[in-house]
Amino acid sequence: MLRIANVLRKPHLRRWARRWGWLGVLAVMLPGLGRLPWAEMGAVLRRLSPWAWGGLVVLNAAFVFVSVARWRVLLRALTPRRPAWGRLLRYRLAGFAVSYFTPGTQVGGEPLQVWALQAQDDVPLAAAAVSVALDRLLDFSANLLFFGLAAWALAHQRVHLAARGEPWLVLALGVGLAWAGLCVQPWSPTQGGWRGMVAQAAHLCRRRPAALAAAAGLSALAWGLLVAEYRWMLWSLGLQPTWTQTLTMMVAARLAFWTPLPAGVGALEVGQVWAARFLGWPPAAGLALSLLIRARDAFIGGLGLLFTRGLWSRRQASITPTTNMTPSEG
Repeated sequence: MLRIANVLRKPHLRRWARRWGWLGVLAVMLPGLGRLPWAEMGAVLRRLSPWAWGGLVVLNAAFVFVSVARWRVLLRALTPRRPAWGRLLRYRLAGFAVSYFTPGTQVGGEPLQVWALQAQDDVPLAAAAVSVALDRLLDFSANLLFFGLAAWALAHQRVHLAARGEPWLVLALGVGLAWAGLCVQPWSPTQGGWRGMVAQAAHLCRRRPAALAAAAGLSALAWGLLVAEYRWMLWSLGLQPTWTQTLTMMVAARLAFWTPLPAGVGALEVGQVWAARFLGWPPAAGLALSLLIRARDAFIGGLGLLFTRGLWSRRQASITPTTNMTPSEG
């Protein structure tokens, strides 16, 4: 990161980066943006009542708030630097935009979040990287636990799916063992490189268990909000789902976003239509639900793109005064 910053201090390279950087970003993200069914999403959104809109806005705002709060808890436990909540919100949504509109919707924006913490708020690189890594690890752990519990619950309700619950439960157990292994590893936090970062994470696990427990509790709350939001979307489209039906549709949606496609294009729509047919609903219901999910994520990702542009502009503004100084002024 520091080497990149030093390179960008050279005027001609900075001009080149400003001119071609956004073209490169657009070249990567346009395939995902262009494949979204914009017209169909608009038709679905026009069918929603004001009450449906209000519920979706409240649930999504609560989910974003809880997600940023979890990251803030981890960051406050790792460093005395405490970026404002609004700045962390911008960094988080910018990272989401990069992950969502590029291949592999689960990862991709983390380097941007680390860079923003270091460059914009002077957070030490190790602390910034560890906070983002632990935040993502909690996300992955919660995902696996959800799949395991949902598969077990569906099997218990005699919903016969291609994947049984046992493999997911074994995987969830493996996640728990991995966390236990992280907490007991003996490396010193003063070491450099990736070992030092792992040691910082272990130090947090051992010395600040309350912070880690609070972050895990916020992860559980975030997933509760996701389930509630999904159930609200089904109600908003005129369906009356049971909890089993909600979990079936949600598992299909979450699995679609694990495919290596920008925004899970195609996989989400096919998965929701298949799940709707499996439950005896009209296929149009599954398609409408996928379009509603698309509209929500496209809006949040669009905000993230705006924040990404703002981060780049502030970075350029912070570099420019240094490069405009004459030798006598230095």
